[in-house]
Amino acid sequence: MDSIVVPVLVPNNNNKASGFYFDINQQQIDSLNTWKDRLLQEGTIADFNKYDDLYLLRFLRARKFDIEKTNLMFTNFMKWRTENNVDEIEVKRILKSSIFIIFFHVF
Repeated sequence: MDSIVVPVLVPNNNNKASGFYFDINQQQIDSLNTWKDRLLQEGTIADFNKYDDLYLLRFLRARKFDIEKTNLMFTNFMKWRTENNVDEIEVKRILKSSIFIIFFHVF
């Protein structure tokens, strides 16, 4: 079985880092870690296999690393996923010109 190698977050010295995985400063890393601890404590996420750092950073960037706003957004997102049974939806294959196209979510 192949293993996935995920690089470790290494902060740069740029105070105006974008918050993307390879352009992140120490304050943004601290925000991510604080929020991850909160998600575990609140039971929003049991483990971070499905929702890794790359995934969570998207929410933090969307709310400019404001943990309260990010947590509200993510909680609503998880609630919506549950209400709409998103995790139960199968990947559908669409046949087009003899080519199977599978739509995946891209970061």
